[in-house]
Amino acid sequence: MRSVLSRLGFRSPHSFLRPTAVARSGVRGVRDTLHFLDILDDVATRVDVNPGQLFQGLLQHIGSYRGSGGGVSREEGTYDAYTKGVLFKLDIDEDERSRLFFGARGVVDLVRIKLEDKNDLETARSALRHANTFFHEVEAYATAHDIDPYDTVGRL
Repeated sequence: MRSVLSRLGFRSPHSFLRPTAVARSGVRGVRDTLHFLDILDDVATRVDVNPGQLFQGLLQHIGSYRGSGGGVSREEGTYDAYTKGVLFKLDIDEDERSRLFFGARGVVDLVRIKLEDKNDLETARSALRHANTFFHEVEAYATAHDIDPYDTVGRL
């Protein structure tokens, strides 16, 4: 287990993920965020934009979107040329728009690195997959030894 932890960077200051946020959101938060990144790719393909461009469009307006948690909105003008009108291309209902904003908020909450483009989103996805693997291995170990997963982590 220790090798899994060190490989995932949980003890490293250079970790791609925010350990406190990952611990708080747990398995479900990591898996939900991975699922959101798949949805983001699908929506970007559907409206023919780069996923990084769509994500930046979401970040640019997330602070003003009701209920999204705010706080990460990009300064006016910072990404205007890159994201110009990307959100207006989205032919989606209010529920799907809301899910996109909440999903973007989840990525920002869990991921420590800058998220500027499609490559950064792939790095985030990779880090989240490693965290998901870690959680899966903890669950498997706990099940095999008939102990609580939280006790397993506490023993590491």
